[in-house]
Amino acid sequence: MGNFDIKLLVTILILGGCSQEQAGSTTEPATNTAPETVDYANGMVSSAHPIATEAGLAILTAGGNAFDAAVAIASTLNVVEPMMSGMGGYGTIMVYSAEAGEPYYLDASGKIPVGVDPEVYRAPTPNYMENRVGPKAVSTPGASRAWQAMHERFGSMDWAALLQPAIGAAENGYVLDERGARYVAAAFDEFGDYPQSIFGRGGEPLGEGERLIQSDLAKTLRILADLRRQYRGRD
Repeated sequence: MGNFDIKLLVTILILGGCSQEQAGSTTEPATNTAPETVDYANGMVSSAHPIATEAGLAILTAGGNAFDAAVAIASTLNVVEPMMSGMGGYGTIMVYSAEAGEPYYLDASGKIPVGVDPEVYRAPTPNYMENRVGPKAVSTPGASRAWQAMHERFGSMDWAALLQPAIGAAENGYVLDERGARYVAAAFDEFGDYPQSIFGRGGEPLGEGERLIQSDLAKTLRILADLRRQYRGRD
């Protein structure tokens, strides 16, 4: 099933999770994500950020199917919603095939080393909240491999093309909205010098209306695109 018929009934759930380190401060503001939706003649695109929604719409317009659009959306959210949707995080994908009459489920949840005692993340362990943030909280990344696995089975467009919207958003930057700026400000004091140089200017966090450029993330996404080409070349 290399190419999945776009006329089939498809339901996709992608939880582009992130590690506790990516999430930043444990006191960051709690808000609900308002979905951004754009109608399309043969489907619908919905995501947590308008730039990601536009990425999915562009892929559909270019002739891609729902799975191609999902990869473009998830990878772009990695750029424009860094506090929630990191490629180093985890996720799940659920697909229902009306033709086959059965669902497909991919669990891309990150694994924690077997030697880790889960009690270090819970009370009454001293500093248990601090253990939930930083290197001690990082699990095995699974999100980007999940995108690839879905594309291998159901995608129709060239893999590298699906990552171009995310690469462009990272390299050229995007303007922070009020919500994004609040998350940056909430986590900024916990950042080291390097992330502060990305998410701030002059020692202060970027604010609403300022442009966030993530050049190194663009390089990482290019590597992911190229590695996929190399992988396919060995098939």
